[in-house]
This record gives sequence, C-alpha cells and structure tokens, in this order.
Amino acid sequence: MSTKKRRSIKFVVVALLMVVGVMIFAFKGAEPTYQGKSLTHWLRDLDDGLPQEQKQKAEEALTSIGVRALPVLDRMLNARESPEERITHRFYGLPFVEPTNFTFSVTSAREKQQRALRGYGVLGTIAIPGLTRALNHEEGWICDSAASRLGELSAGAVDAVPALIRSMEGRKNMSLVRALGKIGSTAKEAIPALTEAMRDKDLHYRICVANALVQIDPGLRVTHPSINEVLTEGENLARQHGMRAPPEVLTKRF
Repeated sequence: MSTKKRRSIKFVVVALLMVVGVMIFAFKGAEPTYQGKSLTHWLRDLDDGLPQEQKQKAEEALTSIGVRALPVLDRMLNARESPEERITHRFYGLPFVEPTNFTFSVTSAREKQQRALRGYGVLGTIAIPGLTRALNHEEGWICDSAASRLGELSAGAVDAVPALIRSMEGRKNMSLVRALGKIGSTAKEAIPALTEAMRDKDLHYRICVANALVQIDPGLRVTHPSINEVLTEGENLARQHGMRAPPEVLTKRF
C-alpha cells in the first residue's frame, strides 16, 4: 500500500472519529455541573490512583450535584460499547497503525460503569434505588460492587434488604451476604434466608453466612448452635493456615 493511500485512510478514520464524537456529545443531553465543570469531569477525578485532595474535591462536587446526578449515573452503569470505542479498536487493529503514533481518548463502557459505581458510593442513601437495580445487572462484578456499596451504608441501606435477599436466593454470592451483615440489626428479615444458606456445602460460604447472622443478631449464637460450630471450624482452619485473624478473613478470597 502506497504512503499516499495510507495517509488518506488515516485521515478518513480520524475524521470519522471526530464526527461520531460530535454526534454523541450532541445527543447525550446536557449534564449537571458544579463550578463550571460537568459531572463526567468530576467522576473522572474519582478514578483510582489520583491524589486524595483531588478526590475530595470531586466528592464535594458530587454531593452538591446530588439527585441530579442519578439519571446520568444510571445511564453510565448501563453503558454498552460505543460506536467510537468500536471504531478505535478497529483502527488500532489495522496492520499499518502504530498505537504510539495515534492516541485517542475514548472512555470504555467498563470505565463508565466503574465511575457510575463510585458516584453512587459518594451519593450515599439517595443512590440506593440505582444500586438495588444494579444487583440484577448481567455483569457479575457490577452486582458485587453494588452489594458492597450498599453494605458500606450500614443501617442506612435497610430499604435494599428485600432486594439483597432476592438476589442471594437467586445465586450464591458472598458480597450479598456481607452486605446484609453490615446492614446489621435492621436486616433481621434476612435471617430465614441466611439460616437456610447455612446448609451450603462450602465451608467458606457458611463462615461468611454465620458472620452475617451474628452481625444482624448476636443472640443467634445462643439459639443456633450451628453458627458457633461453623465459626469454630473457621477458626481452626485459620490456625491450620497460620493465620492470626478472625474466621471471616477466610471468605475474602471470594
């Protein structure tokens, strides 16, 4: 392929990327802002690895924007691979293109989803409806992250307890169990489902469930001897592995 033809192809691809970007910007709708910067800008400042001061400023912005951020976060959480993302992948896949010579800033669907979850985490209890819907997301890691965010809200996430129970009954997942435990005594309606989960054959899962039950109601250690038995098994297993830690640490690998 001649140099002139390669240049023409590169020009067409770059122009196409610019057109797609303009179209997406035009149709996605205006975002709420804080101090003249868009919600998307502030969400980027919550990314891992950035200075803490920068993140704190972003959290202040999210808190100020409040409920106005929710429609945008919902849309980001359900993001699919965009046309510009597909075009970029194909462009970099061309044999004559060197990634070091062409750099396009394209936010992937996964990055959008991660930023949405961080945003929900900052917004706290007003994000519970969005996090509850995320428990049913087709991506398992999103379900896990949503459950963890709900658990971080402790008793404030009591409205999410029914959804967490339904999700736990639908699939075995330690993130859901841990969230119920962290919600604490206000999650007592989860006790029957958790008690049933104690029948599972996986010791690590049973340890996780037993810890959640004790967090919800410490008195269950007296009325349900099986809880103490499982926790003792966990402590013995921890000692076998030379671990000086409570048995719930054994569940962290899941």
